[in-house]
Amino acid sequence: MTSEAFEAYAARIACVAQAHPQILGAALVGSGADPDRADEWSDHDVIVVARPDAVESLRNSADWLPDANELVALEREWHDGFVGIFRDGRAIEFAVIDLNALAEFPLHAARILHDEGGLSAAIERAASATPARQRSRAEVVAVSFLFRILIGVGRARRGELVSAGHVIRSEAVESFLDLVFAVRYPDRPSPDHFDPRRRFEQVDPTLARELATATAQSVEDAARSLLTLAERTFSDWASWPRVAAAAVRSRYGWDETDPVTHREGLEAAV
Repeated sequence: MTSEAFEAYAARIACVAQAHPQILGAALVGSGADPDRADEWSDHDVIVVARPDAVESLRNSADWLPDANELVALEREWHDGFVGIFRDGRAIEFAVIDLNALAEFPLHAARILHDEGGLSAAIERAASATPARQRSRAEVVAVSFLFRILIGVGRARRGELVSAGHVIRSEAVESFLDLVFAVRYPDRPSPDHFDPRRRFEQVDPTLARELATATAQSVEDAARSLLTLAERTFSDWASWPRVAAAAVRSRYGWDETDPVTHREGLEAAV
C-alpha cells in the first residue's frame, strides 16, 4: 500500500464519518497524524467520536467501516480499542469513543478527518493533558542500562531466553536510547512522543545501524555488543559508570574487546 493508497483509505473514512448520523468526527493518530510520515507500511490508527448513545452499537458492529467485508480478523482489546487485518494485509487500529472519553485519551498529535463540532478542541485538551515521556537524569539512566544488561544475561544463562530477550532487546535498548538523547542530543526531542526507539534512524543513522546489528544476535551476544557499543558511544562522557560497567563484564567473564562489535566488525555486518 503506497502513501497514496493510505490517503485514499483515510479519505474514505472521512466520507463515512460525514455521512453517518451517529458519528460526530474522526481523526488519524500515530504515524497517520503526519502525512509526511505515513507510507506503505503504516496502519490506519483512527479515533472515531460518536454520540454517547451510539458508542456501543458502533463498537458491536464494524459494518460502517470501509472495506469491512474484507476484514479477515477483528478483535476488541482490553482498552476498548480494536485491531483488524484486511485480506490484502492492510492493518487498522481504531477506537470508538464519545467526546468526554476523548479527554482521557493518550495522544500527542492527530489529523482531523471530519469534525461536526467539538472534536478539534477535545483533541487539543487530550494532547495537552497527555504527559510527555519523562527523561531521568543521565547518570540514573546509565545505571539502569547496566542493570538491565546484568539481569537479562543472568536470565539467559538460567535458560529464560524469552524473558532475557525482552530485557535486552527492549528494556536495555530503551535505556540506551534514553541515554543517547540525554548525553548526545540533549536539546533534540525523540521523533516519537512515547517511544525513543521509533524513527531513531532519523536522529543518528549510523548509530541506529550499529544498534540494529548488535541486537540481531543471540541474547548474550546482543547484551555484550550493546555494552561495547555503549562504552564506545559514551567514552567521552565523564559520568559514564566505568567501574559498574567493568563489574558487569567481570560478572560474565567478558573481556574488554568484543570482536563482534568493534567498529570494523559492525561496518562489515551492515
